[in-house]
Amino acid sequence: ENERREKAGGNWNTQYSAMIKSLDAGVGTIVDTLRELKILDNTIIVFTSDNGGFSYSRGKRNGITDNSPLRMGKGWNYEAGNRVVSILHAPGIAPAGRTCSVPITSTDYYPTLLSLAGLPAEPKQHLDGINLANLVKNPDSEMDRDALFWHFPHSSPQGGPPSGAVLEDDWKLIEFFEEKENRFELYHLGEDEGEQNDLSNFQPEKLAALKAKLHQWQRDMDAKFPTYEETAPKVSPVGDLKLTESLAGFDSLNNIQIKATQDGWGTASAGTGTALQKIEPSRKLTRKFRLTPRSAHPANGFVVLGDSVDDAETIKCGVFVTGKALSIFEGKYPSKNRTDQKLISKPGQAIDLEVTFDAAAQSVTLTSGEVTVEHQLKRKLESVRYVGFQVIRSRSDWQKVDQ
Repeated sequence: ENERREKAGGNWNTQYSAMIKSLDAGVGTIVDTLRELKILDNTIIVFTSDNGGFSYSRGKRNGITDNSPLRMGKGWNYEAGNRVVSILHAPGIAPAGRTCSVPITSTDYYPTLLSLAGLPAEPKQHLDGINLANLVKNPDSEMDRDALFWHFPHSSPQGGPPSGAVLEDDWKLIEFFEEKENRFELYHLGEDEGEQNDLSNFQPEKLAALKAKLHQWQRDMDAKFPTYEETAPKVSPVGDLKLTESLAGFDSLNNIQIKATQDGWGTASAGTGTALQKIEPSRKLTRKFRLTPRSAHPANGFVVLGDSVDDAETIKCGVFVTGKALSIFEGKYPSKNRTDQKLISKPGQAIDLEVTFDAAAQSVTLTSGEVTVEHQLKRKLESVRYVGFQVIRSRSDWQKVDQ
């Protein structure tokens, strides 16, 4: 870990480290309990992961972890995304301290554990998995499988594009499902485990053979693929909207549907929508509102303060994704000038927000219950001339609370 920290330039993600430490402690607790119950030597333990390390967000390195020398990470069909640890504890069955270089996949665990436990196979339940019992008992033995396949027909939040892959011996072919014509990359992992040298233009026979094998498997599995003609039209996360051109009491409306309700306003936007009211210039003010999410999607609702209607020059104070964060940020979303505090609330729960601006201190304070966020302004604001609301890809109701 020290070497990885140095490679990362001394920067390390403490939250991720804490999660790993907690996982390690949890595994230790399980092992200690099995030992205390005197059943550790009669228990099979498998330690593995469903994907590689989380090292990229939207295609950019996030600094959370480092999978070097493997390429990319979670959400990608490169090796750092699908090559993971597999540790097996099986006293009296698996030889201790041995390693095995034969690639396996997680669907193999079910039939293998049934076999090792002396239970009958369930072929209707483990259609894809292979019994690894012989490999567990003798890591030098061979396995009756000529290839492994992956199918990931959608984009990932980490930036990985829709793709499929096949691994045969040391040869790996990745097919990227693109809108006009699929693209292929070919690697020899025995010589290039970091997948840096694409051989698709230099090994036409191997490319053709693996492509045929992958496509046959896709047909056998009735694999589904992205249909770009169907997915291209943008669908509003909040349903059909009719943007409001004007509403009494509001001086500026931008990309928002807003309606007066019995005790406030209902707002909605498929993107970033803002509604502002002009007020007498104030160097110190406090506003209280109740925010109530009105859609199945996460609510992103903010009280807006500023000296103009320019979105780049206003301050937003509110809630990201249904109470996961109480936040103040300056300028347009997303913003680097942002201060957050964790906020716990249930989906659809009304959230009271109290916002205070102090020109002398050049600060904005946001309070919800016992949680408070204090933000020191980066851009100087002499007075507030506009107050209003902003919603981001959500529906929310606003109610003014007595001061």
